[in-house]
Amino acid sequence: MRSRLGLSFLLGALCSMSALGADEARWINAAEVNLRTEPGSRGAVLALLPLGTSVRWIATGEGSAFCEIDVAGTRGFVACRFLSASAPTVPTAGANGGATGARWVTGAGVILRAEPSNASAILARLALNARVELLSPATDSPYCEVATGVPGAASARGYTACRYLATSPLAVDRIVTPLLPDRQPNPSYDPVRVFWLAPSWARLEAYGVQLGESLKARTGTPAHQPTPRERPADAEFDRMKAHLAKGIYGPVPAPLPLWDDVRRLARADAYGRLSGVLSLGNPPFDPAQGGAARLIGLVNALELPAIRPSLFRHAWELAPPGESVEALSGRFHIVQTYRTGGRELGGDLGPVDGVWDIGRVTVALTQPVVRTTVFRDGRLRPGVVRPSDTRVLWGASDAPMCDGYVDGFAHGAADARIWRYFGADFEPDAAILKRNPAGTLLAISTRSALPANEAPPVVTSHALERERTGFVRGTWLHFDLDADGVFDLAVWEGTGTGPGHMGEVPKTDDAYYRLFFANIAGRWHVLGNDQFGYGCGC
Repeated sequence: MRSRLGLSFLLGALCSMSALGADEARWINAAEVNLRTEPGSRGAVLALLPLGTSVRWIATGEGSAFCEIDVAGTRGFVACRFLSASAPTVPTAGANGGATGARWVTGAGVILRAEPSNASAILARLALNARVELLSPATDSPYCEVATGVPGAASARGYTACRYLATSPLAVDRIVTPLLPDRQPNPSYDPVRVFWLAPSWARLEAYGVQLGESLKARTGTPAHQPTPRERPADAEFDRMKAHLAKGIYGPVPAPLPLWDDVRRLARADAYGRLSGVLSLGNPPFDPAQGGAARLIGLVNALELPAIRPSLFRHAWELAPPGESVEALSGRFHIVQTYRTGGRELGGDLGPVDGVWDIGRVTVALTQPVVRTTVFRDGRLRPGVVRPSDTRVLWGASDAPMCDGYVDGFAHGAADARIWRYFGADFEPDAAILKRNPAGTLLAISTRSALPANEAPPVVTSHALERERTGFVRGTWLHFDLDADGVFDLAVWEGTGTGPGHMGEVPKTDDAYYRLFFANIAGRWHVLGNDQFGYGCGC
């Protein structure tokens, strides 16, 4: 059985914060706090969180003393009183009253054995930064006798490798980045150790890059040139590939922005962060052309209806359109696998620079999800899919320009009139129609099917001032997916003069922008956005 705590606890400090800021960051302010599967003392203990563990606060239940948190990709509940807004001081062994026999585990999943031998029975696997008591230091043996608390038992006594014990917790954030805050090389950075603390594709790539840099140094290849084509096999790199092929959980994606928070950003004139959330920065929202005021005016002009909790109660029940396989893995807690191929792609492409000896990778979920296409008229078309994505790792090789690009919206069909931009007689081709059939707006992913196959929308339109908001008209479509009288999804479609392509601005006002919202636990969240693509390349 795969443990939900496959990532080390303190990597929570490196998890993505909300697009609206890092105010969700919290720290454990007591020793060995229980992380439970549900709020309350009846929830099963997932793990013991040591003092100073960095976590991400998600929510506090109404009338509950428990807070929902994320710890390095694992969700659970802790008593809110054990969370602080600032990092506490973590004592070292013998310092500030710390026990002289206290030690901390500096590896992930370190084995605790019954006897000081690698052939002895395994008693437990110790999490990174788990606190243990050193009972008997090693003399002529690589093993130390320790005692440790284990979830579900009072304590366990056994032997573990002495090299994984330290007199203070490991500051993970100091070893996982190649550069220090002053942009100088980090002497403590070790990509191999970092990978095995929390295996991920990004960390495999980081080690592959280091292999390439080392080969360049050995062969005298200038740093700006590609890595030499002849690359020897590397046993550690092969072990990493094999591990990812067996499957890991992806990181939990950043929280969906709350619309209330977006409105607060508008009141604070925070154009940069607003532009990032709404993906509006080109004309007419270019700040050099008065776009900042228009973007703020647009947010202030959008009014969503009052709601209460309905179909979606938690952020991990619903995935936004276009979410990556890795993000789906983290959101739905589904194992993902990585299958790699060599650098020789065949045909006219030939070999690519890649990542060491990898030229192509396919990431796929091991379990299916339900992807429901939402139509403008309220039809809901579900499909059971097992998402996968194959990527070519071009590296220093030249990637084909606009590879895979298709004009139009990324997630839904466009109004027929907008295609006049390409010519009065232009008709969308088969690739466009296949990706986005007529009448579609977006597709959402869930673990189980929605309760109905149709949800006729409530449609309203409102006029807007172009100079104040960047649009001349907006259209709302509100969907009640479970027919309980409460809206679950909302789509806002803005009509105005789109950015066009290569300076060729459209001559007409068209519905070129869409903003998606979801009712999660009775609050509107920004589910994503979509913008008509007028062209790619130069």
